[in-house]
Amino acid sequence: MTSYRVDWWMREVPDHIDLNLPCIYEWRLGTESLYVGKAARPKRRLREYPNNVRKLIAGEAYRKGKPTSYRAVHHELRSAHDRLLMVVVTILENCDKANLNERERYWIMKRRAEAEAGGPRVLNATT
Repeated sequence: MTSYRVDWWMREVPDHIDLNLPCIYEWRLGTESLYVGKAARPKRRLREYPNNVRKLIAGEAYRKGKPTSYRAVHHELRSAHDRLLMVVVTILENCDKANLNERERYWIMKRRAEAEAGGPRVLNATT
């Protein structure tokens, strides 16, 4: 059984980013894949992903009413953890809460274009 490593990921927050404001973020799993997400409350969201990996490793439920409902990105992050890949979450931009969906779609499409040119695979579902 894998044991949870507390130092398996790192956070990159550019100087111009405010973690108290809504944002778009990106998880990079080594050089092979990435996931783009949005958060109205980034500090909370950035704690949730590593906690979900910890719970997966420990065999704990995702949530009380949805014990096995971990998302694909949680499993991918756990796999990266287990394979000792470098995992980095970067805050890409702050944006208005009303624009979160639009900005997330922009970054997903941007990263998909990069993937088609040989960049990392984008884990996000079709939007």
